[in-house]
Amino acid sequence: VDELVARWGFILAMYRAHVAAEDEVVLPALAARVSNVAHAYELEHEAEDSLFDGITQALDEAVELIARNDGGGPAPTDAEGRERLQGAIQRAARTAHATKTALAQHLAKEAAHLVPLMDGAFAPDEQTALVERFIASVPAAWVGPVLARGPTEGEQGPLRTLIASWVARGESGGLSEKGLSDDDGGKSEGDQPPAKRSRSGADAGVSDHGGTGRNTQAVGPIDHIFQFHAALRRELCRLESDVLALPKPEEVAKRAAALRTLEGRFVFFWGVYRAHSRSEDELVFPALENKDELHNVSHSYTLDHEHEA
Repeated sequence: VDELVARWGFILAMYRAHVAAEDEVVLPALAARVSNVAHAYELEHEAEDSLFDGITQALDEAVELIARNDGGGPAPTDAEGRERLQGAIQRAARTAHATKTALAQHLAKEAAHLVPLMDGAFAPDEQTALVERFIASVPAAWVGPVLARGPTEGEQGPLRTLIASWVARGESGGLSEKGLSDDDGGKSEGDQPPAKRSRSGADAGVSDHGGTGRNTQAVGPIDHIFQFHAALRRELCRLESDVLALPKPEEVAKRAAALRTLEGRFVFFWGVYRAHSRSEDELVFPALENKDELHNVSHSYTLDHEHEA
């Protein structure tokens, strides 16, 4: 577990540094040139924050359970403690899998959507200046100690080498003198750790229990879409909870019956979700794109639907 926690600290530090640089430099610069694009990626960063927090909390619980072991061994000696430790590690693993899926989709969208936009909106010298500013915004005083600690077995790879080179380059002050103006993106806060992003107004309106939490007293037509989204989230939470509560493998008949029920529920859920996504692709998103002030809003969400399929 100690090795796992050390590796997680490295991954978390690299992720926070990368996202902070995107939020401070790349997305503001893009928003200054192309409207209605950057905010969708900021929302995704907020969602990823929650996933990373979930892994951290589960690993912290595992470490605490081990530290409380009176026997001094590597794991709790009582049955309840071992069960809680196993649950914490399994929760960390499930959340890590969800995080891997979310990040893979996010990075694929950036490659398919953001990179072409950046190529079209910024001249080569401006792109150079943007990359320089991105590298310089990596908080060296925060990331440096993680790198200085020395690599664990899982950290000996190109990511560590790349970040270390960025930190060294940023400290050397080798920034371009020309390129982007100050209006094309935020300036780095230097060595300050990346601040925790507050949840956006749209995202903060969604409760952890799946309700919309919207502060309007009257329900308008668009609110029905958010109600549908809340119902989808609730059903996903129920499916996850029921999967975790499956009878043990030795209870063959009960487990088989429960799996058949879950399969039927998932087939129904998947069919409803696909129909919902198709209606958004065919009706809602084209309507948004027909409004000049909302142009470019929907493409990120269209890519989401493509990856989910």
